[in-house]
Amino acid sequence: MDKKIISLTIVCVVLAACLVVSLVSNMTPQTDESKLKQLENDKQTLQKSIVQLEDEKQTLQNNINNLENEKQGLQKTIDQLRINSKSSSSSSSGGSGSSSSQSSDTGRINQLESEKQALQNTINQLTGEKQTLQDTIDQLTSEKEILENAINELQNTVSQLTNESQTLQNTVKDLQDITNLAKSRSIVQRYNLNQQSGQYTRWTVDTQYAGYIFVRIDSSTTNLVYVRVSYTSNGGQSPHTITYDQRISNLSSGNVACFPVLPGTVYVDIGNSNLISGATHTVTIDYWY
Repeated sequence: MDKKIISLTIVCVVLAACLVVSLVSNMTPQTDESKLKQLENDKQTLQKSIVQLEDEKQTLQNNINNLENEKQGLQKTIDQLRINSKSSSSSSSGGSGSSSSQSSDTGRINQLESEKQALQNTINQLTGEKQTLQDTIDQLTSEKEILENAINELQNTVSQLTNESQTLQNTVKDLQDITNLAKSRSIVQRYNLNQQSGQYTRWTVDTQYAGYIFVRIDSSTTNLVYVRVSYTSNGGQSPHTITYDQRISNLSSGNVACFPVLPGTVYVDIGNSNLISGATHTVTIDYWY
């Protein structure tokens, strides 16, 4: 009956491990990582578009600057022609030669003014195109910021899921180790006992899982050492109560006693069966589960 309860408990642990494995498979961050990669690609595409538009805007600005310089050159020429025309008018008595020169200057000024206005129209057009580019750049920059925020949120989600996945993987490993009785807890290591005749020493061990208690007599001055393990358990969730009480006697240096245990409170007694003289032992107790 004891072995059946222990086997059922181990089966429950195996089922729990399978459940955790299923949870891990459903919580992997692969989907979010794929979304994150797509967003990163979109962000890079937007950044390339922004850089291209910035280059185009700079080209327009250079053209505007050149036209402004050209316009300023025309204005200087116009101003100089006007100065020359006034000088000719004031220094002449109004002869036909002077009138012809003024007429020529006026025609030249009108032509340059027309060219200057054409330059200004081009400048206005390029400035409008530049503003359109700037508006597009601002919009793409805003979209890029939205993507960056989404990327940051996804990165946080991926990081969180990765941590949760790692935690669950650790839980799976712990459950697998428990299933294979590969985990252990040391109760005492090479503990020195000085006992009088007929005396025993008790340890209380809380066992969370089904497993085994190993008691090793590392050394003893007698070959009349006994180990007793006792407990009452329902096997974890069983409605039936199991009472276990087993004693192994006549142990000496180098002997090991092994006892199956269920979840609950376990009492481990190590005693001196010699009824005449005392004894000294060095003992080690391990709980494997």
